[in-house]
Amino acid sequence: LVLRLGPLRAMRIIRLHRVLRCMKFMQMGQRALRRWMLDSSAGTRVLTSMALPLFCFFCLVHTLACIWHGIGLLDDGWVERHPDKHNPFEAYLMSVHWVLGQLQGPSHVAIIGEWEVFIASSVCFIGVVFS
Repeated sequence: LVLRLGPLRAMRIIRLHRVLRCMKFMQMGQRALRRWMLDSSAGTRVLTSMALPLFCFFCLVHTLACIWHGIGLLDDGWVERHPDKHNPFEAYLMSVHWVLGQLQGPSHVAIIGEWEVFIASSVCFIGVVFS
């Protein structure tokens, strides 16, 4: 039996396979967490229930800071206008500061480019949703 698939259909099948694998991996993680929560003590459950949202928030802030830093590296982005643009660690800290500022209030980083405006608006939307 020979299947004749076009390149677009083959890509969709591959993408669907990846999505299904990711969903299965997430389900396995949820089952393992549930099993661990049932087998652990009450103190461990409380600690885990506090640490898991903090870890997820840290991952969200880190991802958004990396996106903001990447947008700032584009032509005439905020990294180019910043005096310490050669120090990547300081630029990352400024990105984290910007993200936290957008989630909690205004930031001193100027928004000029269209990508910067798009990302800033998206992060403000996320801040409204989570507040």
